[in-house]
Amino acid sequence: EGRGGGHSRLAGPRRAVAGPGRAGAAPAPLVMQVVGGGDESPVRRLLRELAGRLGGEYVGSSSYDPRCRHVVVVNVKRTEKLLAGLAAGAWLLKPSWAEASAAAGAWLPEEAHELFSAGEATAPCGRGLLWLGAPRAHRLARPQRGGGVFVGQTFALDPEVVPPPAQLRR
Repeated sequence: EGRGGGHSRLAGPRRAVAGPGRAGAAPAPLVMQVVGGGDESPVRRLLRELAGRLGGEYVGSSSYDPRCRHVVVVNVKRTEKLLAGLAAGAWLLKPSWAEASAAAGAWLPEEAHELFSAGEATAPCGRGLLWLGAPRAHRLARPQRGGGVFVGQTFALDPEVVPPPAQLRR
């Protein structure tokens, strides 16, 4: 989606982003990205349309946008957006969230559509597995940590590391 994906930012209603520590907070813009499905997948088109109709911003980029708090996962793939969204404590959502929100004409609560499974369930992710409890665990821990998984930690990286250090900093 990095080619011509662009941003869809349209004025519209803003709403408080659900989650612990957000009660009574000022409304925040809904910023969304998609993992998988191709550049012109139906879910990407739907999110662009909903951003205009319901308010929010769809970020069409192959890299993770740190403002993003909603990542719709079409395919569980080991990508920068999925891993960065997970580390940032963003909502990792099934496409059903966008579809149900479109049908309701409003952004619906995320929890019923979260990429989550209690217990030890996993999904193939690259050469490894993604524990399906991780998205919720990281999202719920974000307020106590004051940010994503790596807040306050320092890492030394070889300049030749793959992916490159600039990408890892995002």
